[in-house]
Amino acid sequence: MAEEGLSFPEALSEPQRLGFAESDPTEDVEGHDAAAKIAISATC
Repeated sequence: MAEEGLSFPEALSEPQRLGFAESDPTEDVEGHDAAAKIAISATC
């Protein structure tokens, strides 16, 4: 983002368009998705 001079929404739009990012990235950006995956991994 910094190297290209893009805002967060600008940088996010390309991965969303390509299907690599969720349409609502809140879970990823706030770390909830990673926390849930760690919790699942810890119980295995």
